Amino acid sequence: MQCLEEDIDIDIIGTPPEDTNIQSEVIGTHRLIFLAYPNHRLCQLDRELTPKELIKHQLIAREVGSDTRLAMAAYFGALFHQATRPPIVLDTNEGIKQSILAGMGISLLSDATCELELKHGLLKRPCRSKALRSIVSGTLFDWPTLNAIQLSKDF
Repeated sequence: MQCLEEDIDIDIIGTPPEDTNIQSEVIGTHRLIFLAYPNHRLCQLDRELTPKELIKHQLIAREVGSDTRLAMAAYFGALFHQATRPPIVLDTNEGIKQSILAGMGISLLSDATCELELKHGLLKRPCRSKALRSIVSGTLFDWPTLNAIQLSKDF
């Protein structure tokens, strides 16, 4: 990881890695939403869906260790590991969006990540699926940077 090799002073990530000497501070949250291709049968329903209903559909998930994947697993609970089909695993948001567009399944992504696709109707939230919140951390890798940011906040 570049940040641990001292190449980067500041990084914005979901959760700092454990067992590191990293200072971090929560700087905000963002909404995670389920997404599907607009013609997906879940998008035709007019009610809130439960995790039990969503898990029956092919999921497209981020890689193991990703905060988005952790949020998806937490939402589904034990159901996540009992799905009849394992999730398709991709390591980029763009890859996930393209897979949804191709009708390969549904996924959970930050609403900011797919704002353009939602605006133009390329992706759609399945009915009234629940939005989840994810914490975004500003991770600081050295004390001079931390002090500079604190001073700017105090100003």
